[in-house]
Amino acid sequence: MLPISVIAGSKLAIADAAEIIFGKVGYTILTLIAVFSLLSILNANIMICPRILFGLSREGFFIEKGTLVNKGGTPYVGLMITSVIGILLVIISSFQQLFALAAFMTMMVSTLMFCSVIKLRKSDPGLPRPYKAWGYPWTTLIMVLISVGLFVSYAFADTSNFVVIIVLITLSWPAFRFIKMKKI
Repeated sequence: MLPISVIAGSKLAIADAAEIIFGKVGYTILTLIAVFSLLSILNANIMICPRILFGLSREGFFIEKGTLVNKGGTPYVGLMITSVIGILLVIISSFQQLFALAAFMTMMVSTLMFCSVIKLRKSDPGLPRPYKAWGYPWTTLIMVLISVGLFVSYAFADTSNFVVIIVLITLSWPAFRFIKMKKI
């Protein structure tokens, strides 16, 4: 329905397509859906990221102050840290770069998550498992391969953001070792 040149220059191609099919009302409705989707994603990140830092702190993989929570149960130190990092990223990056970095990180986290299922099954085979991994180990191994494949394809398609991710990972390792050393 839309030529490639229009899609490439569009801020929200699906809304442009909806305008062709349903008129101006379709464009408005899909734009509103996109805005509300972004708000819900932002809310999820605001809820999830501080709690990840809280869990890491509780297990000794992040700063001890990360376990502090306010009266409402919010890990406020993690919230402050993730807010500062988020604000810095918004200031120094474009939306496209943030999206690309999120895609890289999602692939890395997915790959590590699938690998952790395999490691946990080997290291603690007797652990109670309320949720089964269907087709284990084959489905898990297939997902590891798919995740690695996607990550590698992202790396070849977007080398500049891949370099940024490698730099961030490289910088995070000494920070992790420093925090870990202070625990001992």
